[in-house]
Amino acid sequence: MSTYVIGDIHGCMDEFKQMLDNIHFSDDDILILTGDYIDRGKQNKEMLDWLLNKPENVIAIKGNHDITYCAYVNIMQIAGDKRNLNKRYDSQLETMVRYSCAISYLTEERPWDSIYFDYYKTLDMLIDDEGVTFAEMLEWKDMIDAYPYYVKLQVNGRDYVVVHASYREDSTNMQPFDSIEEYYVYARDEALDCGVKGKTIVAGHSPTIFKDLPFYNDGKIFKYHKKKDNMSFYNVDCGCVYREKYKNARLACIRLEDEKEFYV
Repeated sequence: MSTYVIGDIHGCMDEFKQMLDNIHFSDDDILILTGDYIDRGKQNKEMLDWLLNKPENVIAIKGNHDITYCAYVNIMQIAGDKRNLNKRYDSQLETMVRYSCAISYLTEERPWDSIYFDYYKTLDMLIDDEGVTFAEMLEWKDMIDAYPYYVKLQVNGRDYVVVHASYREDSTNMQPFDSIEEYYVYARDEALDCGVKGKTIVAGHSPTIFKDLPFYNDGKIFKYHKKKDNMSFYNVDCGCVYREKYKNARLACIRLEDEKEFYV
């Protein structure tokens, strides 16, 4: 049995399937996904459908893009209900109307937020290009809502925490975050200042292809060790979705038993 962690997929379903083949993923293994399954990439529906029917030995963690998707769907529901739509969630027309209602609602009630609604046009593409209904969108939202923020496990006597952005146990002095949950999914420069002794944190969120981020490693998995606290931090988001622009962008995976790295 092996334990694998795969970084942010962002709708790169072909690369994800290839990675599963490369690691010979089987029913005896455990796979943990670090979140951010959609946005930026082109195979968002394929990814969401796969997650909806994923094997039991796959653990999906929520990322910031996934949480934002849920917020968008909530706005579509609120806005549509305010306009007294008849709740035919399986109707393609009603789904399109709910999307338009959400934009109008935000423009009237929260003008600043309306700028960012469906920022990557993922919902728009799901509705117009894939014919997705609001019933499907709600099913995916409920699925993501149930995902944990992190997973703790022990492999070969080493304690690991798999999370989207970073992990900490002390919830005091959370600025600039409003809650520890925000820290789990949004931490960037703050991610290395986690202060968790005796653990290895495996996260994604900040692509290792970007030189202006502290996790830059030319598209390979970033590893930071703090010997004094017996603490390590690994970033497995190697920017796969940017591969058309960055030649070093990859989908990354790490096997926790021996920390072997895999790339697609």
